Amino acid sequence: GGLFLPEEAQEAQRPYIGTVLETGAEVKDVNRSDRVFFSKFAGLEIELDKVSHLILEDTDILGLFVNE
Repeated sequence: GGLFLPEEAQEAQRPYIGTVLETGAEVKDVNRSDRVFFSKFAGLEIELDKVSHLILEDTDILGLFVNE
């Protein structure tokens, strides 16, 4: 048994990876310059100096990217 998912559904489920530029004082598990996984629909996108940034809650982060 198993599930067949169309490619569009699979694309929507893939997490995105981003680099943390800054954290709030109350955030303990994520540090500046960490690479994190988050979902496509997480956070609030803003533009500063013509560069897009995403503001996430710590609960939006699915995990840390570890490159060993």
